[in-house]
Amino acid sequence: MVKALGGVLLLWASAGAAAQHLASLPPDLTQLDLDELMNIEVTSVSKRAEPLFQAAAAISVLSGDEIRRSGARTIPEALRMVPGLTVARIGDINTYAVSSRGFTDRLSDKLEVLIDGRTVYTPLFSGVFWDVVDVPMTDIERIEVIRGPGATLWGTNAVNGVINVVTRSAAQTRGGQVTLAGGTQEPSAATLRAGTAVGEAGAVRFYARHVERDAVRDEDGGDLYTVQRLGSAGVRSDWTPAPDHRLTLAGDLYDGEREDTFISPPQSGKVETSGGNVRVDWGWKTGPDSEVSAKAYYDHSKRFIPTIVFRERRDIGDLELQHRIVGKRNTLVYGASYRHSHDVTGDPPLVFIFVPPGETLQYYGGFVQDQFLITPRLELTAGSKFEHNDYTGWEVQPNLRLGATLRDDLFAWGAVSRAVRTPSRLDHDLAVFNPAFRVGNPDQEPEELVAYEAGARWFVTPRFSTDLAVFYNDYDDLRSSEFNPPFGRFGNGVEGRGTGAELSLAWQPLSTLDLRASYAHLHLDLESKPDSTDTGTAGTHEKLAPEHQARLRAAWQPLPNWAADAQLRYQGHLSRSYPGGERTLPGYIELNLRVAWRPWPNFELALLGENLLDRQHGEFLTEIEASYAEIPRSGLLEMTWAWD
Repeated sequence: MVKALGGVLLLWASAGAAAQHLASLPPDLTQLDLDELMNIEVTSVSKRAEPLFQAAAAISVLSGDEIRRSGARTIPEALRMVPGLTVARIGDINTYAVSSRGFTDRLSDKLEVLIDGRTVYTPLFSGVFWDVVDVPMTDIERIEVIRGPGATLWGTNAVNGVINVVTRSAAQTRGGQVTLAGGTQEPSAATLRAGTAVGEAGAVRFYARHVERDAVRDEDGGDLYTVQRLGSAGVRSDWTPAPDHRLTLAGDLYDGEREDTFISPPQSGKVETSGGNVRVDWGWKTGPDSEVSAKAYYDHSKRFIPTIVFRERRDIGDLELQHRIVGKRNTLVYGASYRHSHDVTGDPPLVFIFVPPGETLQYYGGFVQDQFLITPRLELTAGSKFEHNDYTGWEVQPNLRLGATLRDDLFAWGAVSRAVRTPSRLDHDLAVFNPAFRVGNPDQEPEELVAYEAGARWFVTPRFSTDLAVFYNDYDDLRSSEFNPPFGRFGNGVEGRGTGAELSLAWQPLSTLDLRASYAHLHLDLESKPDSTDTGTAGTHEKLAPEHQARLRAAWQPLPNWAADAQLRYQGHLSRSYPGGERTLPGYIELNLRVAWRPWPNFELALLGENLLDRQHGEFLTEIEASYAEIPRSGLLEMTWAWD
C-alpha cells in the first residue's frame, strides 16, 4: 500500500512540474511581530480557540515556521525548543526519552501526546514509541505543549503535560513539494507531497516519505544499533459540505525496520515495525452560538523485537463527541468518549511477556468545563474529567483555573488540578522469562498528582515579552519495585514533591532578528513510603531529572533570500546507580546552526550542523549501563522545491 501511494504521488508530481506554475515556500518567522505571535490561537487548554496570551496554563507554541527554520528532523528534536521539557536521545529501540517536569526515562509515562487529536501513546506502558512518530515536518502547522496537568480535557496520562501536534489542512497545502536531504547521521531522506482543490468545497493532499538513519555508537565507539529505515504515506482531505459544516478524513501507513545490537545479553536481529490509522473529524454548528463535533479514529500497530525479547500487535478504536455553547458571559464545553484497545503479545520463550498474553481494555467517560467571565478582565475556568478504566474503575480529575488581564500588556493566572495515571499493561501484567517471575501487580493503583501552578505573561515593550510559570506538584502512589518473596513486584510505594519554574524571554531588536531565551529549574524530592521495600526508584527519578536547563535561539534574516538560525542549549548533569556503583553523565552545552538560501521563491537550499561543540556527547543513562549512547556531531544538506 505504501509503495502504491508513493507511485501515485510520483505521477502527480510529474503532472505538477509539467504545469510550470511555481508556488512559494512558507514565509519566514521574522515577518511576524511579537504581539502577533503571542495572539496565535491555541486549542489544547480549553478545547476551543483562544489567544495564547490569555491561556490560563503553562503553554508553549512552536509554529510550523519555527520548526522548519530550526532544522528539526523529528518531533522530539523540535520539542527541545520548549522550556521545561526534557528531551534525550538514547541508543535503543525507543530512540528518545521525552518528559515534562521530571520522570524522564526509557518508558516515560506521564505525558499525553496527540497528533490532530489522535492519541499516539500506547496502553502497553503509557508512553510513546517515538521511532515511528514520523510526521512530515513541513506539514506541521504548530505544536502546542502544555507543561503541567491537562487531564480534565485529555484524560488519563495527561499528568505532567500534553503535546498536541496540529497539521496543516489540505486547503493550505495545494500544489506539490519535494524535500530531499542527506547527511552524516541521516544518509538519505525524501518527502513528496501533492495537493489539489476538489471542487469549491474541498481539498486533498497525499504524501510519501522515506528516511534512513545511521548508527548511534556507545562511548567506546561500538554500534548500539545500525541503520534504521522507515517508509510512510498518507492522505488528508478537508471539506466544507455546507456553510456551517466541516469534515476531515485522514489516514497514514508506515513500515520500518532496524538492525539492533543488544548489549546485555548480546543479541542481534531485525526490529520490525508497521501500522496505520484512519481518522474522521466532523463538526457542525447547531446555532449561532453552538457547535457539535464528532471525532473517531482507528489505529493498528505491530512491533517485533527479535530473538527472545518482545512482540506486540495492537488495535485501538476511539470515539469522542463534544458540544460547545457560547453564552454572553461563559463558554460551556462538555463531551463523552469511548476507547477500545485490543492487544496480542508474544508467548514464551520471549524475555518480556504479559499474563494474559492478549487483553481487551475499555475506557469510557465524559468531561465538562465552563469558562466564566467574572468581570471583563477576570475569567474562571472549572471542570472535571470522569473516566472509567478496566483496572481501577472510575477516576475523577478536576481542575480550577483563574486568569486575569491586569493590563492590556499583562496577564496572570493560577490553577489547581488533579490528574492520575492509571495502570498500564506493563504495571498490571508484566512477567519475565516465566509467568512465575511476576513483576506486574494485578492490584496496582493509579498514580496521583495534585498540582498548584501560577504564571504571568508580560509585554514589557512591543518588541520584548516574558512568560513565567511556577509550580508545586504533590505526587502519591507512584510506581515502585517492591520485594515480594521470592520475587519482586510493582507497587505504589513512592511519594514526594516536585517544584520548579520556567522562564521564557522573546526579543526582536530588529525587524530581521528574533531572539528567544528560556530557563527551567526543577527539583524532585521523592521518597519511599514507610511500608515500602523499594530502595531505588525515588532516587533514580531524582537523579535523572536535570535540575537546570537553558535554551537560546536566534532567527536572522540578513537578506530577503538568506536566513540563518542558531540554537544553543544547556542541560544539567544526570546520574544513575548501577550494581558496580553510581555513574554521572556530565552536563553539556551544544549548538545547532542552519543556513538557508532561496535563489527563487519556490526553491530553498539549507545546510544544517548539529551538536557542533563536541565530537560526541551523552544525553541519557539507561538502566543497562553498557547501552550508554554517544550522540555525534553531524551535518546535513536539504533541498526543498515547491510548485503549483
